[in-house]
Amino acid sequence: MPNNIIKTKIIVRFSETDAFEFVHFSEFFRYFELGFIELLKEINLLEKAIKREIGFPIVEAHCEYKNPAFFGDELEINTIVKKIGNRSITTVHEIYKTNFNKLIAHGWISRVFMKYQTRELVQISEDTKKKLEEYLKI
Repeated sequence: MPNNIIKTKIIVRFSETDAFEFVHFSEFFRYFELGFIELLKEINLLEKAIKREIGFPIVEAHCEYKNPAFFGDELEINTIVKKIGNRSITTVHEIYKTNFNKLIAHGWISRVFMKYQTRELVQISEDTKKKLEEYLKI
């Protein structure tokens, strides 16, 4: 079990739904991104991303849809770190409908660390690795 889980709550907006009134499948990747942004805040890397010093391009993504979500639903996105590489991390995300504690979707995203200006991959610093380990699920 990870020491810490990043928990992010959202309310589904009407614009996130499709013609059948379900949350559109593509929105779940945006929700995963919200969890990742919260992780960046926790490990003090968000400022570097905003200043375009470092970027985190997605190299692989996966999502499994378990139950529908609808406009107005409150969702909780739980984010943990699954793997820390030399130049990459994989985060796992689970989305629950909070009023029923029902799993809506789960998936993972792998990202590389990249120097923004040169677009070169960079090593994850030891300091950042230590911070990420607080959210690591083995």
